[in-house]
Amino acid sequence: MGEDNVNNGNLAAEMTGLGMRQLAAGRVLVVPDPEGPRHMYTARAMAAHAVLDSIRAVERFRPAGLARGAATPVALAGYSGGALESGAANEAQPAYAPELNIVAVAAGGVPALDIDTFHYLDGSVGAGVLMGAAMGLDGAYPELRLDSLLNEAGKALKREASTGCASSVFARPFAHFNDWTKTPNAFNLPRVRKVIDTNAFGHAAPKAPTFYYNGITDELIWIKPLDRLVASYCARGTPISYFRDPAGAEHIQALGNWAPLAHEYIDNRLAGQPAPTTCGQPLNASPAPMV
Repeated sequence: MGEDNVNNGNLAAEMTGLGMRQLAAGRVLVVPDPEGPRHMYTARAMAAHAVLDSIRAVERFRPAGLARGAATPVALAGYSGGALESGAANEAQPAYAPELNIVAVAAGGVPALDIDTFHYLDGSVGAGVLMGAAMGLDGAYPELRLDSLLNEAGKALKREASTGCASSVFARPFAHFNDWTKTPNAFNLPRVRKVIDTNAFGHAAPKAPTFYYNGITDELIWIKPLDRLVASYCARGTPISYFRDPAGAEHIQALGNWAPLAHEYIDNRLAGQPAPTTCGQPLNASPAPMV
């Protein structure tokens, strides 16, 4: 573990609040590198394969004492960026890793990664995340040719964002992507839109029991695209419980609301309790979930 990771307060807080409870329950905890060695943030396939391959690797790691495949129940959990990666793995698992026995997926602040998600962030307090996403997609899809789109301000932000992902989210509050490009409305360029559409969620439907959460006023993760995504999952048979939290006032505070619900959902699925579903219920009438 490098010096930056040792002194990473966010990592320490997340491990204490989320990971330690699972370790205390005697479970094996897998913390993958879902962006890969080239930092392909928001590249959906990269995230999915890294998560699922990490699970495969741990099941094959003899000192972990796990059986392979169906004999080992697996749960995925993540919030925000972790929800992106858990959600990507959730969609990909039936086709990419059908041998894995995923019995629970609990994700909060789930970015649908569609074009509406990008427009929601543009001009928002977290506008800086757009540069991180652009850089990650450019690493996975060289045809994006990000550098050819950027002006001097954009190139400066790219250099800044390359040294700190989380800090870059709020580095340019209320800025617009147009501030950083030579070409206005770059999201609408055919090559850019193709990459965004390729990486949007919804290309497949998960089969694992799933709990998705979002604060209804989250300033970073717009709930409307997630509403549509959950509706499409329901229509295709995903066993999903979806909680639109009216008390989720903002992104970080909503993490505190999600975490105990996620733990309960995972614990109940690992205990063999049947998974609840909210499919068929009105979205604006979501009670606190029976997870």
